[in-house]
Amino acid sequence: MVKNRSPVAIGIVAIIVNILLSVILVVPLVHCGLALAVSLDALLNAALLLMVFRRVMGRLGLKRLLVSLMRMGAGCLTMSGAAWWIASLVAWDAPGRTTEKIVALSAAILGSLFVYLVTTYLFGSRELGAIVGPFVR
Repeated sequence: MVKNRSPVAIGIVAIIVNILLSVILVVPLVHCGLALAVSLDALLNAALLLMVFRRVMGRLGLKRLLVSLMRMGAGCLTMSGAAWWIASLVAWDAPGRTTEKIVALSAAILGSLFVYLVTTYLFGSRELGAIVGPFVR
């Protein structure tokens, strides 16, 4: 029964923090403030739950997880840069040109996927095998 109290207490804290952040951030940022409040609260909730879980279960291999997240983060940054650059080549607000926009969007998606896969491969991401494995066999 004691193990159930910590997550419940953390949940209550998270709800209170979410309400406070929402009230504080909604005035200057309107609906973006609410989204930011929920995001910050989710990070706090996850961090607190992780601390409790680690205390109960012991070491979790967080160093390896952090290295993996950094590799995937590098892939995400290069992927988003590639998608932004490809998408910036088209005037999206221009009327018509539907075919051009469809081609540009497809190129941005496929090009950024390619950049992500290459980047994570170059950084030696172990998770890449889980993504590509079913297609290679």
